[in-house]
Amino acid sequence: MSWLGLVAVGMTSAAGANSPPSPGTGHGTVLSSRQVRYQSLLACPTTLDQIGRIVVPVMVDGRGPFRFVVDTGAGHSTVSPRLVRALHLDVKHVPRIEVQGITGSAKIPAVRIQTLSAGSLTIRNLYAPVLRTPMMAGADGILGVAGLPKLTLLVNFEDNRVQIARYLEPGVRFDYSRVHTLTVAGGLMAIPAYVGNIRTLAIIDTGSERTLANQALRDALHVGIDSGRSEPVTIVYGATRQVEMGRMATSPAISVGPLRVLGAEMIFGELHIFKVWHLDKRPAVILGMDVLGTVTALGFDFRQHDLFVASARGQGNYRFRTRAIQANSKAAH
Repeated sequence: MSWLGLVAVGMTSAAGANSPPSPGTGHGTVLSSRQVRYQSLLACPTTLDQIGRIVVPVMVDGRGPFRFVVDTGAGHSTVSPRLVRALHLDVKHVPRIEVQGITGSAKIPAVRIQTLSAGSLTIRNLYAPVLRTPMMAGADGILGVAGLPKLTLLVNFEDNRVQIARYLEPGVRFDYSRVHTLTVAGGLMAIPAYVGNIRTLAIIDTGSERTLANQALRDALHVGIDSGRSEPVTIVYGATRQVEMGRMATSPAISVGPLRVLGAEMIFGELHIFKVWHLDKRPAVILGMDVLGTVTALGFDFRQHDLFVASARGQGNYRFRTRAIQANSKAAH
């Protein structure tokens, strides 16, 4: 059984739902010059109108390179139907694989890949589920890096550079702020954090568009109680066909290691993946790219269980304000 952290959200009102988010590329989609520029980036930062993403070139069975989204919240790599067709991979004689997504579980057709390589990472004899999901936004696959203890990942948004290697560059350990992390659910990188004055466990998930919180944290924060106004209802889309409802609210200050995040829009809900990870009874939050993509650089040392953070000023301790994205009748990108 595999678990995938890829997630997107769509905005709606309490009265009704909208359609799933549209892919970033594909037939019938007209891209602006700015969107085309974002599609070409490897390390796309979060901006006012764009949720950041991390993409790496990946070789599949010696062919490529193909564009894969790096997902620290996924314990399994997946491929798109387009890549299956391009490589003529066999889906008929491979058993379905049960995957656990943000919103539900499903048995998904898979393909066998002899070698999948990116930087210093090589995975052999991989059975990769074939994901038919708009959240991939034109990418050829998802590179799940959770639970890979011999690797490091460096993401530099400022220099548009992503590096998968055995060891981090020496300057990262010297110049960045280090936060020692916990390992939960078999490989997830987690950090003790505070949301307001509530002690919380924060999961680092580069595959998630938005920051998600469980119902236990919502209850502890008393979100929506005696506020005099209802929170926008949000539809959460995961790697499987199930969708779940959440409520969006501006979070109190989020303190994670050296970071103090102000003004983050957090989505609260009884999401399936929190139950899978056994994190539904205690306050927990999944930090997505709406928060992670606002820093200058991130370094992941999965071997030593360390997260390194660089600020725009070259200092570890700083504040940044996430930009609220207004709820409306259109799906979020």
